[in-house]
Amino acid sequence: MKKKLTYLFFKLDYRDKDKSSRKKLIGILTGYLTVNSLLAMNYFLAFEYMSYAILSFTVNIFLLSFLVLNDFQNLFFAKSQTELLRVLPLKTEDIFLSKMISAFLYLSLITLVCAVPQTIFFYFYEYSIIKSLVFIFENFLFVLSSVILILLIFSVLILRTPRKSNSFIYVFQFMFLVFVMYSSSYATRAKFQSSQTILNSRFTEFLPQKYFALSLDNFWFILISIAVIFVLVLIFYLLLRNNYVKMSDIIFGLEDLKRKKRTFRIFSGFHNITSKIFLGNNLERASYNLVRNQFLHSRTFKIRYVPLTFIPLVFCLIGIFMESQKYLVFSESSENGILNTGFIILTPSIVMTMIMCSRLMVTNTKIADENSDNAEWIYGVLPIDDKKMFLRGVLKFIYINLLLPMIAGSFIILLFKISFLPLFLNLLYMVSAMFFVNSLFLLFDNKYPFSLKASKYNSTSRLIEVFLMALIGAVFFIGQIFIFQNIVFILIAIILIFGASILISKK
Repeated sequence: MKKKLTYLFFKLDYRDKDKSSRKKLIGILTGYLTVNSLLAMNYFLAFEYMSYAILSFTVNIFLLSFLVLNDFQNLFFAKSQTELLRVLPLKTEDIFLSKMISAFLYLSLITLVCAVPQTIFFYFYEYSIIKSLVFIFENFLFVLSSVILILLIFSVLILRTPRKSNSFIYVFQFMFLVFVMYSSSYATRAKFQSSQTILNSRFTEFLPQKYFALSLDNFWFILISIAVIFVLVLIFYLLLRNNYVKMSDIIFGLEDLKRKKRTFRIFSGFHNITSKIFLGNNLERASYNLVRNQFLHSRTFKIRYVPLTFIPLVFCLIGIFMESQKYLVFSESSENGILNTGFIILTPSIVMTMIMCSRLMVTNTKIADENSDNAEWIYGVLPIDDKKMFLRGVLKFIYINLLLPMIAGSFIILLFKISFLPLFLNLLYMVSAMFFVNSLFLLFDNKYPFSLKASKYNSTSRLIEVFLMALIGAVFFIGQIFIFQNIVFILIAIILIFGASILISKK
């Protein structure tokens, strides 16, 4: 029965009404393979093999944690699937195990695609097949143990403090993002210092991936890592075997709990002003208020947006506490002066991160949560005569309520290390880039808000979009190097980008 249920979950997860599921899956995995090959090559050329292993493990857990933190409910519970199966004469343990196996096989597939190019490059350090096999094995163990640890924390929070679990999850997401990005920043710092290792820092001693990497040279660490994963799997299994139904009811019942509605005049007044000034017609108001109400009342929707709002702020905070300003400010130069700029510019990591998050915020509005599935048919019976105008209301909600506070927060944080005028010009340039990118994508956008089913395809396709936005962000950053020669060039470029964005958005 477990085998049949697992196969059923796989069929449900990977079915696609519009395209061949196999082609779509191959496309997603190819994107992962390409990007991780480039990252692995970059680390291989810059670092010694132990640092390479630590950084490879860090990249993988960043990608996998992105999936787990944003799609925890869909990956491991899936309300629509489990509710239908629970009315059948099936054991809860069979449903639970089949769903877990389906989820972990999916995560293992993503990990394998990430680990293969990393292992190939790792082989060329010492040309040792045995060490390469240990590398990929420990890579899997580290990712798997990290994901299970995240799930254990989530599970305990949901069981112990169901009404407050959202707040704790927000805090956990923020702390986890700080940890992953701070550990990733050591690669950048090592490059700035022309170092081939990240092991010189004391902070490395606190990275769990370091101890998994030590297994490459120490057999005892292999045994310890196996013991760790065994204990975590056992605890996780025992916890969820007895609480799976209870947790599922808590997770999907929180949306229906009656809460006291508290309205603050300052926020209601801001909403009224926004509606009058920035929303031009009823279609924009309808879509704006649709996303606003979903954001206010959907627990799942809020959890999706917390990481996207925090990621740029975390980058800025890390830069503030770094000893060198090079983490925040791009300072590469060359003898012929081609890379010298008249105004300082922020590092590509900040530029690409903000552009990436701005686009993912829009993408997240397309995917329904478990309590509002199959909503696409509603739009067919509504009098929406201009889809683009309707979607512009969604963009305006993102700009006003999410992007502007994120930019303002970044501005306040970075003011501690960067002077006002260059920082203002940098952020204004980034805002123009975000506006242009989202306006350009609007030309090809044909999906209404919350019309896509929450599935593994839609989760992984967002990670492909992360890589695409990184490339687009790199283009804007390269352009910024040449634009930020003097203030006249900067202002002309910003005006042109904003002007082009407005023209594109009105087509």
